[in-house]
Amino acid sequence: MLSGSLVARHYQVTEATVRRWRRDGMPAHWYNAKLVRYRLSEVEAWLAAKGAQPRPAIIPPHKRKEMEEEAKAAQAAEVAQTEEVK
Repeated sequence: MLSGSLVARHYQVTEATVRRWRRDGMPAHWYNAKLVRYRLSEVEAWLAAKGAQPRPAIIPPHKRKEMEEEAKAAQAAEVAQTEEVK
């Protein structure tokens, strides 16, 4: 069972977002008027059912550039291969 701040940290959102999700129907377990806990599996299932996507991983600029170059090279190879087939 996780607190709202731990859920927020896990999904890299603010605690206000977690409270909004709870108002929108995210499963929560109340122990008293102020103590709320969340099961990560229930939160993940709720977000998946809602169609929410997790935040993308933060990629450092130098890695992003490498990934873009690899994607361009793969695309160029694919284009060359389709031109050979023609």
